[in-house]
Amino acid sequence: MVKIESFQVSIFDFQDRYYPGQTIEGVVRLKLNQILQIKFIRVKICGRSQSKLKLNHSGHGTTTHRDEEVFHSEAIILAGKARVRRPWKVDEIAQATFNVQEIIDCNAEEYNVLPPPVRKEWRLYSLLSKNRPIVLTAGTERLAYFPGERIEIVDPKVINGSSRTLTNIRVEFIQKVTYKAREHKLGRKKCFRTKNSNKPIKPEETFSWSNLSMLVPAAPPTLGSNTLITIKYFIKITVIIPYSFNQYIKLPIVIGTVPLRYGGELPPTYADAQNADNTPDATLPNYSDCVERSIGYVDLDIENLYKHDDEILPRYPSIFPTQ
Repeated sequence: MVKIESFQVSIFDFQDRYYPGQTIEGVVRLKLNQILQIKFIRVKICGRSQSKLKLNHSGHGTTTHRDEEVFHSEAIILAGKARVRRPWKVDEIAQATFNVQEIIDCNAEEYNVLPPPVRKEWRLYSLLSKNRPIVLTAGTERLAYFPGERIEIVDPKVINGSSRTLTNIRVEFIQKVTYKAREHKLGRKKCFRTKNSNKPIKPEETFSWSNLSMLVPAAPPTLGSNTLITIKYFIKITVIIPYSFNQYIKLPIVIGTVPLRYGGELPPTYADAQNADNTPDATLPNYSDCVERSIGYVDLDIENLYKHDDEILPRYPSIFPTQ
């Protein structure tokens, strides 16, 4: 009886991540215990994302929803993903997994313009007096940053026109991840860093927060090209108002994969950029560290699959140009 002793796809000079325009080379190895006539060996390179949402419905159980998006699919005869077509048997498949990362260049012109400041104005109504508005304004120097850089908040200011004393100003660096499957959506937020002014703002007083900055955390880059999973970042500045709803503004931030050059020099490493006011991180993490878990090997429609890794573990994406 003919048996496949080994069927493997190997990628030469395997890297943790690849980028658009790079060439990937490898070899397909097939070893049988005896001679077998096959139709052909086809190699298919396929880029796709998959989502799986488990939603709990109060009192109505749990539902599971799946979706898939294909970015690229191309097949050639022999050289990825290889399929042995046998005349009378189910096809045998070998698969190699690699990561392709989107390039977000912090040096690009669209990321280096000065964003317009964000401004919000609102009033606290009182039966005894008519309050003037409370005004909150702030901005950033540019739009895209790289882990380890400091985001300088431009002219953060609160004008308290109300009759109440505002107790605090809170600044947070927040990640928002949205998962989609069919018509369903699930969003999660994570706060990486928080700062508080701890300074009351009295009525008719103006507060300007000088030298306010936030260190960009070690986190996955902004992801907007995937329709099933999106990752966004923003700085949230909140005015804490006693006996009323707190008000806030959001400053959008893009975490890139190519760091900004300062006079031809690269920024300091993430470890070197830490200081006593922030939780130190030794090195940039991999994907598992960022999302607090690894990704199981997902393939819903393939049988007789020869695989050599039990899980897909994307690495933290970054490019350090040398020229």
